[in-house]
Amino acid sequence: MFERGFGYGSTASRLGVSAATVREWQKMYHVIGRSGLLAMGIKHTKYDYETKAAFMGGTGSETSWKRARGVTRIEKCMIALTEDNQYCVFPKASVIARNTNNEGAVGIGVAAAALEPDNTAVSSEYWFDSSEVDVE
Repeated sequence: MFERGFGYGSTASRLGVSAATVREWQKMYHVIGRSGLLAMGIKHTKYDYETKAAFMGGTGSETSWKRARGVTRIEKCMIALTEDNQYCVFPKASVIARNTNNEGAVGIGVAAAALEPDNTAVSSEYWFDSSEVDVE
């Protein structure tokens, strides 16, 4: 939606989440781009500190990450491609991320639980065969 020029309000309304949540998604999108979002489920992917901050809270820069004080609640739209070529979409999800190490790279293990979107017209979970999804 960002590439198509949708604003915070219209995107939030369509997905049933707050405009603040959409702003966080856009921050992550600017950090890692579309290809980064599409590749996040790939094993052994290396992540930078800004991506780590987007999923774990805190503050990230090009060279470091600092954990936020207290409990950080992270809500994101999660899209995953399963090993059997099915897309799973949680328009609003509670995300729990943890540190992982892969050959010295910054790694993030992510688990997500579907939440009820604010917009009652949007379901909490969708599944699509990959043949139905255009990622170009």
